[in-house]
Formats: sequence, C-alpha cells, structure tokens
Amino acid sequence: MGPKAYLFRSELDRIAGFVAAYPRLETGGNLFGYRTNSGAPVVCIATGPGRAAEHHATAFYQDADYLETCGRLLFERFALQHVGEWHSHHRLGLQRPSAGDEATVFKCMEPMRWSSFMLGIANLDTRGKPSIGFFQLDASRRACTQLEVEVLDRASPLSLARALLPPGERSPNVAYGGGCEVRQPEHPWYERRGVSARLARELKGLAVLRDQAGYRFRLHPRGASLHLDLETPAGLAYRLGPRKRFSRARAAHSPRHEPRRGGLGREPAHRRARARAFARGGRRRRREQSDRARLARPHHG
Repeated sequence: MGPKAYLFRSELDRIAGFVAAYPRLETGGNLFGYRTNSGAPVVCIATGPGRAAEHHATAFYQDADYLETCGRLLFERFALQHVGEWHSHHRLGLQRPSAGDEATVFKCMEPMRWSSFMLGIANLDTRGKPSIGFFQLDASRRACTQLEVEVLDRASPLSLARALLPPGERSPNVAYGGGCEVRQPEHPWYERRGVSARLARELKGLAVLRDQAGYRFRLHPRGASLHLDLETPAGLAYRLGPRKRFSRARAAHSPRHEPRRGGLGREPAHRRARARAFARGGRRRRREQSDRARLARPHHG
C-alpha cells in the first residue's frame, strides 16, 4: 500500500468552499495537524487565503504574514505542525502538481529540513463541483506520490481553535455543503485483492524452489508492471517482465564463462535440433545449386 493521510470532514468542506468561491482563479491555503507513528499526516485545521493573497488564473501567492501568524498560534496553543498546503487549479484540467508546484515546494523544504510535505490540488468540474487530490513530496527521493486519504466523517476536534486565528481574505465561516470528492490513487493491478491472492500462491511455489533446489528470486514492482528476477544455483539469472518471456543475463557473481546450454529461457531441445538440421540442409542445398551452376557454364577451348 502507498502512503496515507487523514482529513476531517469539516476541513474538507472548508477547502471546497474556498475553491467554489474562485471558479476562474487559483486560490489556496495551508494544512496544520500532526503525524501518526507511521508518519501519516492528520489534518486538523485547513486555512484559506490571507487578506493579502494574490489570485491569478494560473498562479496563487499566499499572504506570508497570515501564514506565519497562523502557524505560530497553532503551534504555541496546540502544538500543531505545518504539514502541508493546498491550492486550486479550478478548470485548468490539471489534477496533479505541475512541475513548477513541485519545484517551489522542494525549494521551501530545504531550509526547513523537512523530509516530506503534503500538497493538495483542487479542481472544479464543468458543473462547478469541487474535487481534490493530495500528494506527498519526498525530499530525499525528489518524488511526488499521490496519497490515499481517509476522510474522518466528523468535525475536527480542534475546529474551535479557528477562533484564535486572524481573519483571512474571506469570512472564516466559508463552508461548502454540496459534497467534495477526494481523488484516490489508482492501485496497480498486482495489488488488487484477487490478483494478490494468486501471487501469494505462486510465491509459495517459488519458495519451494528456493528451499529445496537453492534458487534465489526477487519480485519487485516497476511502475504499473511487476518483474521477477530468478537466479539458478549455477549462477544464471533470468528476468520475467510484462509481455515478454524469460530473458537470461549473467549474474554479477557468476563465473566468467559462457552460460551452459539448456535451462529456462531457451527453446526445447527437439526444436533446437530441428532448427540446426534445417540450417544444415539449407547450406547443403546451396552448395548443390552452386555446383550445378558451375557445371552448366559453357567451356571455351
């Protein structure tokens, strides 16, 4: 399973209200909360734009003084951390962070020495209904991964803390009651319930090869595909990927000699013998044709 986050329903409705208020301009805010033992962010307070925020069709700039004041008050009173931010792409059709969004967040993470940061991207459909997806930006890998978000269907227990915050650009009571969809990541095919159960059975068979015959194997995902690396006791390595058969490669620690014939990834012996016989017959026929052509040439005495 991928990384996960938690968000209270009251904060989700609040974000949706700000998004719906700006159907043609970008808007945004910040996310405050804490992290679980596994590192998953829990959003308790979602703020909107400050009064000095700038809204453009393809850009949003938060009020820096408003953000600093909110962060200081929430930390001093409730020890809440600045775990992320969100902004809208209204009807631009871009449902994930742009390259500029990622570069900006990574640049801000460096002086703070944050290892990860949460970023929400909100959109409006043709009917004006908002939706939002959340992403985790990892500083060590410079990667952006969509989060699986669990919406806690209740008001945040710290919603009263909003009364301590300075007023934003809009009324602090902005709320959207029309429902807001939270976009979830699409899981790869090998993580589906039925497929994962079948893979578990296949891995049991590979475990028998490992325990009784000394084979070594490793199963690892690559994007939307799944690859299997298999190494024989003789030091031959094979890789099975999507839409192709076993391909053989020399293992890094195998002896420096040519791999022996046979084994996985090769045609059966009778097919190889038939192919060799066919090749020998073709060479013999070509020699006979060459001899006949030479004998048929006229000789001039």
